[in-house]
Amino acid sequence: MIIDNRFIFSDAQSLVIGLGLNVVSTNAFDNVSAAPTVAGPHGTARSDPFRGLEHMELLLQILTTVTSGGAATLQFQLIQADDAALTTGIEVLAETAALALATLVAGYRPRLRLPSMGLTKRYLGLRVVNATAATTGGTFHASLVPAVDTGIAIDP
Repeated sequence: MIIDNRFIFSDAQSLVIGLGLNVVSTNAFDNVSAAPTVAGPHGTARSDPFRGLEHMELLLQILTTVTSGGAATLQFQLIQADDAALTTGIEVLAETAALALATLVAGYRPRLRLPSMGLTKRYLGLRVVNATAATTGGTFHASLVPAVDTGIAIDP
């Protein structure tokens, strides 16, 4: 699988998250600056970098097992926002269920499909929500990739 560097949201990012806190990806995709301008009959416009890639998905992989002193669960959300820090005007595009600590072991790969409705905000990124217990360890990778039908069932 080829991963475009512009679409890497997190690479070995820590999953040490306090109870009730959220963490956003270290990188955000800028939908405006990445879109090249194209000439059209009514002037120039920015083209959609996702056009032609109707089936994109967020590839997540737990790199090191998540640990906690309690019964932690984490939820991963593909979000769009008005700012690169992913803190203003947040809109959730897709999300996993709350994943139990026993599931978040090294190698686990939940996937989220990018909705076909397209992006309406400038920045795209990832948010991890921790609602049950503080986590004390773990890392993950997240990047947006073209979805490929492997014939293997994945978590919705």
